[in-house]
Amino acid sequence: MELTDRQKEILRIVKEEEPVTSQELAGKLNLTRAALRTDLSLLTMAQLLEAKPRVGYFHNPQNSPIWLSNLLLGTRVDSVQGVPVVIKEESTVHNAAVHLFLEDAETLFVVDENNRPAGMVTAKDLIKIMLGGSENKELPVKVAMVRLPDDQKLKLNDNLYKALMLLQDDSREAVPVVDGDQSLVGRVTRQGIFRFLLTNLSKEGE
Repeated sequence: MELTDRQKEILRIVKEEEPVTSQELAGKLNLTRAALRTDLSLLTMAQLLEAKPRVGYFHNPQNSPIWLSNLLLGTRVDSVQGVPVVIKEESTVHNAAVHLFLEDAETLFVVDENNRPAGMVTAKDLIKIMLGGSENKELPVKVAMVRLPDDQKLKLNDNLYKALMLLQDDSREAVPVVDGDQSLVGRVTRQGIFRFLLTNLSKEGE
């Protein structure tokens, strides 16, 4: 499993200064604890780090087990994807906020008339627009969304490792999955991947 530059830096710090808490790591990397959550969870599951409650993280010299690398690289995203929560481009900011609340979702995917994902929007994005004035709630939701280039979308045959790399962006909780026609068919979330990894980690320990 190939590590990112940030993950390599986390390992370096822990090796030199163990034990290190997540708060201390965040300070040294000038990031928030939330921004490091994905990296620390992945490194711990890969057994590169060992986490001890109320103490911190320790370096595990045994390195990543082959089964985890094979699991991430050999599992397609369509085996863990969930149902996306969507809204049309022409919908208003107000309707998007209501839909987000009713669906109890982290992210709404904004789709065009062909059900192709044009962007995504979170509660934070909507609040920024609505704080600008009550009249803004009638603006189209596309003014609040973050646009999604093709390299930020997953294909059905992509693997979980690619999904995790996209989810390292601390501003996103979900990534869209598209079919061959670029139509939105699913979503992969951090929570979904972690649940999948924990299930398989339990099996590995049996």
